[in-house]
Amino acid sequence: MAIQSVYQNDVAETNVAVFFHLLKHEFTKYEELEEMIKNMAYEIAAGRIDKNPDIASELLHFNKENKSMLKDVMKYKLKLKK
Repeated sequence: MAIQSVYQNDVAETNVAVFFHLLKHEFTKYEELEEMIKNMAYEIAAGRIDKNPDIASELLHFNKENKSMLKDVMKYKLKLKK
C-alpha cells in the first residue's frame, strides 16, 4: 500500500499535519482502506494530542457514525480548559 509506505518512511514532524489531512480525504475515497487509514489517524492523533488537543475533534471525521465519540471529545476539551 502506497499510503502505508509513505506513513512509515516519509512522514516526519514537519509534514505530519499535512499527511493527517490527506488521510481524511483518502478515508472517504477508499472504503476498502478505511480501517487501515483510521488506525494511522489514531496513531498520529495519539502522538500529537498533548501538543494539539484540537486533533481530538479531527478524529470525528473517521467516526461519523459514533455519536458517543462526539460527547467524549467535548468532555475532553472541557477538561483541558479547566
